Amino acid sequence: MDWIAKCAIGLAIGLAIAGSLQPDTKFFALRSAESGQQAPAQESDSSKPASPLSYKPPERDASGNYKPGNGVSTPQVIDRIDPEFPEAASRKKLGGTSVVSFVVDENGLPHDVHVVRSSATGLKKKEQRIGQAMDENAVKAVQQYRFKPGTYQGKPVAVALSIEVTYRIY
Repeated sequence: MDWIAKCAIGLAIGLAIAGSLQPDTKFFALRSAESGQQAPAQESDSSKPASPLSYKPPERDASGNYKPGNGVSTPQVIDRIDPEFPEAASRKKLGGTSVVSFVVDENGLPHDVHVVRSSATGLKKKEQRIGQAMDENAVKAVQQYRFKPGTYQGKPVAVALSIEVTYRIY
């Protein structure tokens, strides 16, 4: 075992003794620059809290866009537009929630805006057109949002988000 691995294991044991770590915490697999050998990694129990030495890479969706968390910051809304409440929904006193999914690019602009759950869900057949109008207005509003982009390691990145747009009658 090379000196880097010995130091890392010694540090981990010292932290475990000091009470900062659980004894079965997972550590980085360390690689010596000289020998190319890896220090053995200990397996962790996922029900226990993560140690300061554990690392989880940021998640990405199928398109390669980041998801918030694990070092990826959530984009912050700078400017938002309220969706227009359809007149027919107001007359019939209908409300609903549209769940809209989109990607905030590196410039803070939303792309690929689409409905993943419709306001028309659960409405009578006659009222479903009104729910679809709410969905369309939600998409139009989100397309006009402006964001401070999400970042990873200090650089702006594309981040996938979903939001609920709720229509209420007061």
